Amino acid sequence: METRVKDIGERELADYKIYLMTSGFADRSIETYVHRIKEFLRYIATEKSIEKLSEVTPEIVTQYHIYVASLKFNGKPLSMITQNQKMHTVMSLFKFLVREKHYLYDPTSHIKIKTPPPRRVRQVLSEREMVKLLNAPNPERMLGLRNKALLELYYSCGIRNTESRMLTVNDVDLQNRIVRIRHPKGGGDHTVPIGKVAALYIGEYLRHSRPMLAKNELEQTLFLSRSGRPLTQMMPAYIVQRCAKLAGLKRKVDAHTLRHTCGTHLYNNGADIRCIQELLRHKNLDTTQIYIEVKETRLRKVLERTHPREKGLVYAPPIE
Repeated sequence: METRVKDIGERELADYKIYLMTSGFADRSIETYVHRIKEFLRYIATEKSIEKLSEVTPEIVTQYHIYVASLKFNGKPLSMITQNQKMHTVMSLFKFLVREKHYLYDPTSHIKIKTPPPRRVRQVLSEREMVKLLNAPNPERMLGLRNKALLELYYSCGIRNTESRMLTVNDVDLQNRIVRIRHPKGGGDHTVPIGKVAALYIGEYLRHSRPMLAKNELEQTLFLSRSGRPLTQMMPAYIVQRCAKLAGLKRKVDAHTLRHTCGTHLYNNGADIRCIQELLRHKNLDTTQIYIEVKETRLRKVLERTHPREKGLVYAPPIE
């Protein structure tokens, strides 16, 4: 059975993978797309006894859609976003096959992706919690100084995990306090400002810690691991979580939490929403609007808790 599953769609999947690579998709994104398609191929082989991808009908796609909706992770149904992503990948494969004249029709064309609930910003740290987190690493130690510089950078400009790992020594201009951020999918570079504190600790890291970490003079990546290699995908999350534990923070924190915390704190302190959009490099202003919603929710709770007119029902006599 496993051999049959492997053979189904092998040629089509190979062509689709080349398409993703030549279209500038990141390696991790390609791996995710291929994994989702293999899930679909396994389903049609084991559950529907399909031997060729070209035998897939709209009815089978509908049944797979129902199957995806029934899946669970850790005992809970998959989120609407995850369900959409799985179906979108399958739909993308068949659209590609039709476009490239491999197939005559698209058996997924009838599928309607449900609109997920409006996005909400994930939980962010308070300013007091953020200070505790930033003070957790020991800058007197080699890795502590690296971690301090990394945390300050995340909080200063809201850089993403992948973007921070792609930074090179030449991407940082400490004199002008700017950082060049490379787009992981080759979509162009962005230059963003960083604060004085972030620039200070990045400079200290470059002078004291990085020379001790670098094992190869040709290595240009800015943030290095203990072994002298670039940080892995999981390392930033591990660093942030470890520092959060040292700071005594109870909630789950990762690199993306600091990105949202950066945007929220900027807005709460009066930053223009357009400036936040530019700094965080949101293509759509709707993505940035979530920070406005966070502030409105917080202000509403403060009003209900503190305003004299909200502390109890007030009788108003009817107008005669």
